[in-house]
Amino acid sequence: MRANPNVAMSVGTYEIEGVAEFIGHPMSKANHFFFKQYKAKHPSHAGRWSPLPNQVLVKVEITLVRQWRYIGDKPMIAQFKN
Repeated sequence: MRANPNVAMSVGTYEIEGVAEFIGHPMSKANHFFFKQYKAKHPSHAGRWSPLPNQVLVKVEITLVRQWRYIGDKPMIAQFKN
C-alpha cells in the first residue's frame, strides 16, 4: 500500500475501492481518540492486538462502492461513486 495506495475491500455483497493512508500505531498519542473508542466497543481485541508493535491504522478515502443485487434471477450491480 505504500507503493500503491489504491485498495479494494469486499464485505458481503459490497465491493469498496479507495485510497489508503497510513495513520500510525493505534496506541500512539496522536491516535488516542481511536484507541479509546475501539477499547470501549471491543475491549478484549483492543488489549490483545493494539499493543503489538507491527499494528498500524489505515484510513481509506472511499471512491467507489458497488453492490451485487439480484432482481428476480438476474444479477445486477448498483454503483455509487464519490
